[in-house]
Amino acid sequence: MSQRVFCPLIPSSCLSKGWRPVLVKIHLKRSEEWLIEHASYFGVKVYPTSIYFIKNHSDDPIIKLGFSNLSCEEIQLGVKLLKKAWS
Repeated sequence: MSQRVFCPLIPSSCLSKGWRPVLVKIHLKRSEEWLIEHASYFGVKVYPTSIYFIKNHSDDPIIKLGFSNLSCEEIQLGVKLLKKAWS
């Protein structure tokens, strides 16, 4: 029987193969472009969602986070780096 890895940042069921990305609404006075650019300065890849909206854009940017092929430790590091990037 394989051992499951527990990651406190996301449900353990999400760590299985094929789970969906997470959309996060960012409540900062920053643009989607700024958030993506500053995440990249810290080596974290995040994705825009504005390209999917024709109308009814959110006042606050919504960023897509993907965790494909990342370990729990890498996810935790990525979240810590995003905190630094967006502070």
